[in-house]
Amino acid sequence: MNPTKGSYWTPRRFWVAIILGAMILRGFLFADLSAKHLLARESPGDDAHTFRNWARIMADEGRWLSDFSPNHVGSNPPVAHAPFHQTPLYPYLLAAGARLMGWQLSSSQSIPSIVIMQMILGLALAYPVYRIALLLGGGRLARGCVVAYLLCDVALYYQTVVLREFILMIVNTCVVWALLEYMETRRMRWAVLLGAFLGLSILGKPTLL
Repeated sequence: MNPTKGSYWTPRRFWVAIILGAMILRGFLFADLSAKHLLARESPGDDAHTFRNWARIMADEGRWLSDFSPNHVGSNPPVAHAPFHQTPLYPYLLAAGARLMGWQLSSSQSIPSIVIMQMILGLALAYPVYRIALLLGGGRLARGCVVAYLLCDVALYYQTVVLREFILMIVNTCVVWALLEYMETRRMRWAVLLGAFLGLSILGKPTLL
């Protein structure tokens, strides 16, 4: 596919085709996971339960600055992994989604709604991926990278599980995007966005930096 002027695959048709294809693929994946009862999978003590419960404290009780330990969060059963440092970015995403969309995070039955949100955000990430590849290698490379990303099994996997690796994939891709845009244009807005994305990356997992 070469969406150049005068060809059938114009940029608009290219984007419509790949986004529709990606939505269909994700729809089949979601239906398959639902049929196999794999979406609402979690158990007390695992990361999915930990992050959902922390987000519940934020969204339902309004404790947006709650500390991450059984004594401070006050969950029942206690939040797992108290000896380990957990960063709040992913629980903030879940809590914000719950407040905006009206999810009930008190049950693992909210996980399908979380997965739908993550699939939508995963689709939106196709544009930063496109821009990164375009700035590094031109249009042909950019289109190939978008298709490869939307079909990537690892990216699809992290869109279907309640793990902070999902938000790290989003934020750190945007770090690279903002950096390359700033290097290309030298515009202050990209420098500001770069700083913001780096800050979010720290809130996601400081050891990444």
